[in-house]
Amino acid sequence: MSKPLRAWLGSPRGWGACLSLLYLLGSLALLPVFRYMINPDGISYLSIASRYLAGDWPGAINGYWGPLFSWLLVPLLALRIEPLLACKVLSILVGLATIPALQALSLRFGLCGRLRAITLGALLPLLWLFTFSIVTPDFLTTCLLAWYFSLIFDARFTDRRRSAILCGMLGGLAFFAKAYGFYFFLAHYTLAAALFVLSAEDAARRRAAVRNYALGLAVFAVLAGGWIYALSDKYGGLTVATSGAYNHSVMAPDSRGQPMLYQGFFAPADEHATSIWEDPSALRGSTWSATGSPRLLKYQAGLVLHNGILVVRHLSRHSFPALLVLAAFVLIGLRAGRRCLRPGGEALPLLSLLLFAGGYALIVVEDRYLFVCLILLAFMGARLIQREAERGILAGWRFTAAAFFLVLSIAAQPAVETASHYRRARNVKLTQRLIVHLRHLTALRGTIASNGEWTRTLSIAYQTGLRYFGVPGDTPSDQVRATLARLGVNFYFVWNGSPAEQKAFQGCPEITGGTLNRLRVYQLAAPPPAGP
Repeated sequence: MSKPLRAWLGSPRGWGACLSLLYLLGSLALLPVFRYMINPDGISYLSIASRYLAGDWPGAINGYWGPLFSWLLVPLLALRIEPLLACKVLSILVGLATIPALQALSLRFGLCGRLRAITLGALLPLLWLFTFSIVTPDFLTTCLLAWYFSLIFDARFTDRRRSAILCGMLGGLAFFAKAYGFYFFLAHYTLAAALFVLSAEDAARRRAAVRNYALGLAVFAVLAGGWIYALSDKYGGLTVATSGAYNHSVMAPDSRGQPMLYQGFFAPADEHATSIWEDPSALRGSTWSATGSPRLLKYQAGLVLHNGILVVRHLSRHSFPALLVLAAFVLIGLRAGRRCLRPGGEALPLLSLLLFAGGYALIVVEDRYLFVCLILLAFMGARLIQREAERGILAGWRFTAAAFFLVLSIAAQPAVETASHYRRARNVKLTQRLIVHLRHLTALRGTIASNGEWTRTLSIAYQTGLRYFGVPGDTPSDQVRATLARLGVNFYFVWNGSPAEQKAFQGCPEITGGTLNRLRVYQLAAPPPAGP
């Protein structure tokens, strides 16, 4: 290897290129396995993207699903890439855009070259997990926030107006990716500005912090305001998003979970939607407020405590020294005093993680929501090792042992989870074979419902061009057939049907001819004419 090439590989740019190549090669190897994995959220984003592509902009504007993921899918669909594959391609592109953001973020934590390379390399399994585990904008949000953190954690942030403008732009994009980005950016950017003002050494520094805060906020307001205006015009009142209200209703004290699983059949959101899940805000739910009564306030406090425990479990499962890292940063901040509040200090990364996770703890927590917290934890752990190495405590074999422990804590669980998703992907292939079989049934057109397997049947409906009315839920079994007839449903999918269910649809043609072991498809009404 030539000396210039060796020097380039040892540089941040060279190492970043190698890391991107490793990520890309690993992603291409995993792509055939995970290609057909899709979830209800992914189907909604694809359906909305198809509306944009078809020019149905009024129908595409949606208060529940952020628009950015669908916007990014549009050019891939325009290139006639198969929709499920387009989701995976987009996720891989998001991963490639995340790697330079992680490089920039590693510099903000002051990591030496060797420790930076170790940490970034250990994050690859986490990136593959984000890429293939589920179709979600949470990975896109993680990418945008990684870039945002790389700017606002910079010790020179208050001196750079360009950084403030970019922060405002990234905050707007985070809102476009997911509604939570709106609230998190406003709270976090305000918190960061307050810390910078409190830690400023003189009046000029305070003015610079306030100036950058106002500049970034103005850019964010312009971007976010346009989308809020579009939503408000569609829904007939000031609307930032509808996802928060829906999730809040699902978590009501008397809630039984997702309405479409127990409230009976639902027509799709409109004539072009695959299911009601394309705009869940239309679903019925409980309206409640923690301030409504002492009982509700107590319930809200219990919900926050429960979700807080879930956050700790999720973080500890993916990064087992998570609590130790957080406790260490708290102690460092207490010892550093006011200095830790400055740009580049220990307070802001710690508060960023707590604020991001704490916002979700108010309503509902899922592990995918905490992707960005896992990234912060990885760099915070590396920063602790760097700190002790600078003090001479970690040297030689001790540094090697600490670095190995860091890699294990970052990479082990994501590798295990990716393997578990690999096993689940094999079951998805069985569904794809079923879809191929169903596509050969020329009579299968129009609308369908099913007795169960809501997620699986929705995937089949999307991929075969059908409209899905859901499952019976609480509908009495002796009223299911009449209800379907009233709704005009053409076909009813019966999974693992009981003798009573088979008897209820006696006289209805079974269009599969009994060729499928677990599924019977009964024709209830004549399907619409086939398209040209």
